[in-house]
Amino acid sequence: MAWLRDLIRKDLSGVDKYRYGKPISELQRELGLERIVRLSSNENPSPLPDSVKRAIQTSLENVNRYPDPRSYRLRRLLARKWGVSTGEIIIGAGTESILHSLFHSIIAFGDGIVCPVPTYPLYRVAAIASGAAFVEVPVREGGTWEIKDIVDACTGRVKAVVLSNPSNPLGTFLERERMLNLAHELDSRQILLVVDEAYAEYVDDPNYLSGIELFRDIGRVVITRTFSKIYGLASLRVGYAIAPKTVADAFDKIHPVFEVSRVGQ
Repeated sequence: MAWLRDLIRKDLSGVDKYRYGKPISELQRELGLERIVRLSSNENPSPLPDSVKRAIQTSLENVNRYPDPRSYRLRRLLARKWGVSTGEIIIGAGTESILHSLFHSIIAFGDGIVCPVPTYPLYRVAAIASGAAFVEVPVREGGTWEIKDIVDACTGRVKAVVLSNPSNPLGTFLERERMLNLAHELDSRQILLVVDEAYAEYVDDPNYLSGIELFRDIGRVVITRTFSKIYGLASLRVGYAIAPKTVADAFDKIHPVFEVSRVGQ
């Protein structure tokens, strides 16, 4: 069976399986507890509003049919909410799925992706799966990054920078002026900035720059968001991105069809 091992890409040897939090039911059995508050996955503990429950129940009436492969209705609603075109909206089963297809659509084997760390570990998995070299930029004292450090790491065949803003797990963020400086510097180098804003709705600091505003200002950035956190819909697996139409069109060529369920849409 040695030939099976030879089939596996050698660069995957340094990739660890994602360590996710155990289901609450499993923890209850192991620890003999009835009530457990699990914080490891940053899930919203609040119950769903009745209106959302009714919408889910209604969608089950057509669960025997395939979902809309383009998620057109959801795209249209998000485009209207953010003031962009439907062609600039990407839909996927969460941020992880979106990043996998996004990286595959822009990366050739041997290109690079730069990422400030520590960060969400699946950025690295998605980058390496696409064939990219994953270049890490360590955090400075105080829990933030220097723009110069990120830009200096963008050498050779680096195609993109992926940034969690606000940061998971640090909770810090790049302030408005620094974010603009980074975006314009990368744009001048023809390097795509990808900003994961899974926790953007939790920020109330006026010095935080929404990626949506950044997209309107520059246009050549990708902003990802999710319904898993503040909206409390983690099990439905729905995320979206706002991206230049050129990038969105390439994404749609390779992203799995029917990925987001009818219930999720």
